[in-house]
Amino acid sequence: MELTYTERNGVMYPDLALPEQTNYPIGKYGRMRLDYLKQHRRGRYSALLGEGRLNAYLSEIDEQANEMLSSLTVEFAKA
Repeated sequence: MELTYTERNGVMYPDLALPEQTNYPIGKYGRMRLDYLKQHRRGRYSALLGEGRLNAYLSEIDEQANEMLSSLTVEFAKA
């Protein structure tokens, strides 16, 4: 990987950027997982963010949680 630099006020700064993120919708449970990652699993959060997979991961967590909630609601209604 070759880095390019930009000069500002006589100082050379590397041109760094995070990879492009996907733009999946994130619901309540995805946001809850994001808060948890930021507070308690900073390494995992940084890795997912740096790899460009954070948004897709949070969307998947949100879908799984909603599916679990739906199945539990049906089970409780039957009981």
